[in-house]
Amino acid sequence: MIVIGAPVFRYYPFVPSQFLPTGVNLLHITDDPNMYSKAPVGYSLVSDSLLFLESIIPLINKRSQASKVFAKKTHIQPDFDTLPLAPDAVFAILSPLCPKEFILVEE
Repeated sequence: MIVIGAPVFRYYPFVPSQFLPTGVNLLHITDDPNMYSKAPVGYSLVSDSLLFLESIIPLINKRSQASKVFAKKTHIQPDFDTLPLAPDAVFAILSPLCPKEFILVEE
């Protein structure tokens, strides 16, 4: 798992569990040394997000058809009339604007 430019671990009340599922490795890219110093698991890299992406994109292999299983399409029509827009409406607007290799995720 790679998280770029966003906080990974929010500190809510303690809930006894693992931070990451078994078998998942984490690489956190942040420009905030304070954030990376508090990460309880995984690896962190202090870097500008854009510079990291420009450097890493040429090294990433294209996804296979099998890995696209996670890109499920929903057929529910979002509500574009209610403001502020709900997350599903925002993602419905952004998704067609993204390259097909881009994975858009709602947290």
